[in-house]
Amino acid sequence: MPIDKERQKRILTTHVGSLPRPDALQQMMAEGEAEPSALAKAVREAVFEVVKRQADTGIDIVDDGEQSKPGFITYIHERLGGMEHRKDHPPDNDTREKRAFPEFYAHGHSGTRPPPMLCTGPIRYIGQQQLQTDIENLKAALKGKNVTDVFMPAVSPGQIER
Repeated sequence: MPIDKERQKRILTTHVGSLPRPDALQQMMAEGEAEPSALAKAVREAVFEVVKRQADTGIDIVDDGEQSKPGFITYIHERLGGMEHRKDHPPDNDTREKRAFPEFYAHGHSGTRPPPMLCTGPIRYIGQQQLQTDIENLKAALKGKNVTDVFMPAVSPGQIER
């Protein structure tokens, strides 16, 4: 995309991290039992909205806001092979954050942490289909938007260890 003259006169802007998901999508992800086509439609609509909001706000370098992922590192088990949930260590549901913001968690957010992961074999990428869908959704959402660039956030290898 060509950069317009106005954008050349200023520092380009972007952001990092997940952007808020619509309540309905958040609930579908938390429950984990959504009809696949309904979930796919909700994700696609959320990506369209989050890209539109970024472009309308004047953000130059946009992303998909991680709308397809339930959280920044919680999707590791969906996209990496060689990792499994530890079954002998249940997640801690009583977090400092949950205690600090009880009114937020009272309105549907579970506040639970994903179960700890355990490396059980060679780590390999298995999320090709999900990635392709993420790319298609983002490309579709970008049509007609005046942005300078685009990227897709992903969890870094250093976060996996945590």
